[in-house]
Amino acid sequence: MRYFYDTEFIDNGRTIELISIGVAAEDGREYYAISTEFDPERAGPWVRKHVLPKLPSPASPLWRSRRQIRTELEDFFGIDGDEEIELWAWVGAYDHVVLCQLWGPMT
Repeated sequence: MRYFYDTEFIDNGRTIELISIGVAAEDGREYYAISTEFDPERAGPWVRKHVLPKLPSPASPLWRSRRQIRTELEDFFGIDGDEEIELWAWVGAYDHVVLCQLWGPMT
């Protein structure tokens, strides 16, 4: 199954911090979550102008811990199933790193 995903993140040239992730499966299912663990004070001008104002109130159930996002994505992707998982992103190098970091460091 193909999964098309996009993230928003804070990047300071050394670290990438997840803000949100959206995933659309080719079977029509969708997933969206916002991390409760990012620091908006670290956001650069572009993220402050184009991303942060569009996020729902922190009272929204879309806000979740990174651990919860990881667990929900495992279920969404069906990682215990037999179907092959393909992750697709447009200019997705940073998206892929921030996604993989939900499971720990890249080393």
